[in-house]
Amino acid sequence: GIREVHDDTELGPAFERCVSESSSAFASGAVFFEEFLAVAQHVEVQILGDGQSVVHLFERDCSLQQRRQKVVEVAPAAGLSGKIRSQLHAHAVRLGYACQYRSAGTVEFLVSGERIAFIECNPRIQVEHTVTEEAVGVDIVGSQIRLAEGWSLLELGLQETSLQRCAVQARVVMTRPGKVGAYSEPGGPGVRLDSSCFSGYTPSLAYDPLLAKVIVSVPLGGPDGGMTTLSRRLSAALSEYHIGGSIGTNLGLLRSVAASPQFVRGEFTTGSLGETAWEDSLVARSAEILEAGFGSGHVTGAAGQSIVHAEPEGCVWVRSPMQAQVVSVGVSVGDQVQGGQEIVVLGAMKMEHVVTTSRAGRVVDIKVRRLQTVAEDQGLILIELASGGAALDQAQETMFEIAKIRDDLREVLNRKHLSTDVGRAEMDETFRKRVADRHAGGQRTARENIADLVDSGSFVEVGGLLVAAQRTRRSVEDLVLRTPADGLVAGIGTVNSHHFGEVRSRTAVLAYDYTVLAGTQGYWNHRKSDRVIDMALQQQIPVIWLCEGGGGRPGDVDATMFGSTVSAPLWSLLGRLSGIAPMIGLVTGRCFAGNAAILGSCDVIIATEGSNIGMGGPAMIEGGGLGVVAPEQVGPVRMQQSIGVVDLLVPDEAAAVRVAKQYLSYFQGALPESAECTCADQRLLRHAVPENRLRAYDMLQVIQTLVDTGSWLELRKGYAVGILTGLARIEGRPLGIVANNPRHLGGAIESDAAMKASRFMALCDAFDIPILFLCDNPGFMVGVESEEQGAVRKMSRMFIVGASLTVPHFSIVTRKAYGLGGQAMGAGAHMGRNAFSVAWPTAEFGGMGIEGAVKLGFRKELDGCTTPDERQALFDKLVASMLQNGKGLNIALSLEQDDVIDPADSRQLIAHTLNQRGRGPPARWERKRTCVDVW
Repeated sequence: GIREVHDDTELGPAFERCVSESSSAFASGAVFFEEFLAVAQHVEVQILGDGQSVVHLFERDCSLQQRRQKVVEVAPAAGLSGKIRSQLHAHAVRLGYACQYRSAGTVEFLVSGERIAFIECNPRIQVEHTVTEEAVGVDIVGSQIRLAEGWSLLELGLQETSLQRCAVQARVVMTRPGKVGAYSEPGGPGVRLDSSCFSGYTPSLAYDPLLAKVIVSVPLGGPDGGMTTLSRRLSAALSEYHIGGSIGTNLGLLRSVAASPQFVRGEFTTGSLGETAWEDSLVARSAEILEAGFGSGHVTGAAGQSIVHAEPEGCVWVRSPMQAQVVSVGVSVGDQVQGGQEIVVLGAMKMEHVVTTSRAGRVVDIKVRRLQTVAEDQGLILIELASGGAALDQAQETMFEIAKIRDDLREVLNRKHLSTDVGRAEMDETFRKRVADRHAGGQRTARENIADLVDSGSFVEVGGLLVAAQRTRRSVEDLVLRTPADGLVAGIGTVNSHHFGEVRSRTAVLAYDYTVLAGTQGYWNHRKSDRVIDMALQQQIPVIWLCEGGGGRPGDVDATMFGSTVSAPLWSLLGRLSGIAPMIGLVTGRCFAGNAAILGSCDVIIATEGSNIGMGGPAMIEGGGLGVVAPEQVGPVRMQQSIGVVDLLVPDEAAAVRVAKQYLSYFQGALPESAECTCADQRLLRHAVPENRLRAYDMLQVIQTLVDTGSWLELRKGYAVGILTGLARIEGRPLGIVANNPRHLGGAIESDAAMKASRFMALCDAFDIPILFLCDNPGFMVGVESEEQGAVRKMSRMFIVGASLTVPHFSIVTRKAYGLGGQAMGAGAHMGRNAFSVAWPTAEFGGMGIEGAVKLGFRKELDGCTTPDERQALFDKLVASMLQNGKGLNIALSLEQDDVIDPADSRQLIAHTLNQRGRGPPARWERKRTCVDVW
């Protein structure tokens, strides 16, 4: 989870890898950037707090680390100046006071020269608390429990603390799995051992490899603060500590560290154990300890065998790479052996390990026999080298043909091949005919669509070896051939990675295979979809689902033997994913029942011409006694588009895939800065709205002029046409657009249009896409018929959703902004997080339509006119007066609008606001909205 970056060119790949690892491990792409200090001490300050007061228990040095894991801790820290030490204590205590800390805790710092860098605060007892306990004489664990019970520091006598001794802690860890044999612990004054080891103990591999903590303390004093005495006492304790058996430990390393001059002088940093000088010193010291303790010539292994070190001239020992038991010896004395030949087989951890010789020669001595236990590095067989018997190079050592496919692998590869279109076509004539029919009808296979959708080579399939749950009625061979992947191809790949990188482009893809049991939902493919959607939920990645198929599959008799199959986690998972990650549904052909329910759960539905979508197919309709209908009669796509079920209608599957990739791209963030983004001449906007205020114009032309060329993607085009909703880009940055359509009822908002706009606003907000409102609205549609459509509820929804928006939104009034409808279109700066609200010179504002306002507000005056000409003249005068008062210039005087702008500047204003956001979607910690409404 950590990447060190030493060059600017490494930053991008390192960031992407960390985000990917974070997403996989924690379902969140959040990462931390920290400065890398190559030469620093890792110093921790122990604190105790009672919620009112905080006291420090001094500091400890934790710099001696291997692979960022602490090895040795010293308290107090060596080599710190008094100034730095005091500053560390003050920082830690101040932090505790700031949060009214109540417990034991550790505040961690890096110290580099005179510089102090804060790392983190751990609000808990840590492994290294024991060394501080010995240094200050305080039971930290007991104190923490009493603080939790409500005791104060004063009652515990801990309002002040002092150093009592100099202490060191050495962590003994398992370096090789195994069983503890002979076991003896160190003891004596100033020696403390915390351990759960015992003879016969086999540590679990599932947990921390820590076996014991050896803590040694001595009185403070001396020119080196007691480090010389501490080094000697620690070395003695570690020498007394014996952990035998097959297990491996780091005791040798700890003994070397304890006896090293650098340790005595306190000259160690976080990188010390990786420095060449230290490593050379430790190796040399290890040799001294080995020779002084055991003599020369041989060392007795854990099981008492002789480990021969000396090699006669012209000979070489083949040694054991681990502690193990001899399974077999494949040679005899006098045998000629070749380089790379197998000579001994060892058994350890229930696995067999082949030992080979790296050189050719003759066997002159065998020191082991079958079932004998041998130690690591023990000499097994002595080889007299043949003349010119040099060590094998890599090519010689590989005694097998690298391109050879083993039988076990071949079985897997053959099975996988049968699930591909090519493999199925080779073996199944029925499949070939179905594919030909689909191609003739302008359709493709599920795998062809996925290949077109995801980036080449990126798709990792899940559950590709499944078959239908019909083994009680069909042979396995038949199921493998005719129900590959159980009719659902699913997995994770990348989409649009050339624009957004691998991390932001990761996408879950599922496609029902209509050539397998009509794309129906079987028992195992339901389990598979549960698995993939759960992966998408954990990783917060989008889902694209190709939903062609006939719904539930009654023929899966294996699954129905013990249940009804009505309980499926899928629907709960889809609900939980809604609002977390975009869900895109594609359909071609027939999509009925459960397949249609999945489609309807998606944020957007992309359908091809000629498709049929229905919650019940012909069989279900007939089974319910509702008559006999043809599939083509159920939910024809043109009807579904007109009522708002289908968001995007495209001619064929190739277009559906292309549009799906475009739709997804808006949710993946801004295009890279290198991408070329063009637009129309913005001066055209000065003439987009006619000077005649009663003349309609094309709002779609306004949008396409304003945004990046080719970036406008209109959603729900055939439904509630009084409102235009869609996604676009300005200078490569995505935004949603809600616009009135003055060519339909003058831009008035009907009930369905209000629902369409509200749902789109919620969609954008859920996924952090800013919204642009283009307002030319004479108000909400009124009348008897309008009320019969539920106008009160449906229209009011725009206020509630608009006020709850968390994304920036902008409004541009192109012409009319009247009454409640104008406010619902974001024309008022009070709605949500309004970034700006501006008007074009053609804008006009009012509580209602100006002509209607004159007729209602001045009825008495108009009725007092004696002739029609006089009435018309008064009416025109009053209208002109109200128009003058409601002009954008006058409205801006009262700050109801932020500004009146040149229409040609609209794009620049929007781009300036968008550029204040990052190019990628903001980090997501949790769902912003409970879900994205499906309607």
